[in-house]
Amino acid sequence: MNTGTGEYPKLLFNSDEIEDIKEKIHRYQWANRLFEKLKAAVDGIEECFLLGYPRFTMTDPPADLSAFPDEGEMRGIQFVHQSRLHELTMVGLLSGDPKYARRVRQVLIVLAEVLPRGNDLSLQPQFVNWSTGHDALELLVAYDLIYNDPGWT
Repeated sequence: MNTGTGEYPKLLFNSDEIEDIKEKIHRYQWANRLFEKLKAAVDGIEECFLLGYPRFTMTDPPADLSAFPDEGEMRGIQFVHQSRLHELTMVGLLSGDPKYARRVRQVLIVLAEVLPRGNDLSLQPQFVNWSTGHDALELLVAYDLIYNDPGWT
């Protein structure tokens, strides 16, 4: 794993490991089938690898604050880690299609506003309201994976 400070991604995979995964998707039929199933799931076409929780897709939830109703002290969407934003991010990274990075960027920006305080933007962020550190980790991994995307500059 890359531990250098200037190269991304670095949390789960480094750039060499990403290239190895891409090569396996092209070389091995089983890897290509798994990738295509995951891609269909994040495109919202067909669900796979069910965990009982809805995943973030290219269309769901809408990338605006209306998707996250204010529920008082807690945010409108809970357990982001169970919605598997990292899968959407990985499909973008592995496919090279910039539409996935744009979608992840939209979702990250909205979640950065909504998670700490719900839809009431007059409130100061309340990071202690996050139910688990898993949600923050999911956002960090997604950000790390698309860090090099031109949409962030």
